[in-house]
Amino acid sequence: DRKMGMTLEPELRILLRLEGLALAVAGLAGVWWLSVPWGQVAVFALLPDLSIAGYAFGPRAGARLYNIAHTY
Repeated sequence: DRKMGMTLEPELRILLRLEGLALAVAGLAGVWWLSVPWGQVAVFALLPDLSIAGYAFGPRAGARLYNIAHTY
């Protein structure tokens, strides 16, 4: 954060960490409750990173696909 000239207040940083933790716990609970195979979880967890291949169609298309895939 500091490299980009942005700083977060400590309270906001903690809140963002807690939000991420809550999403991770909810996601894992859902996986367990639905009995999803862990291999399938791994594939879907890595799937957004494959969106980088969109840059093969140009920077504009790549940026759009990358941003769409990296929202939750």
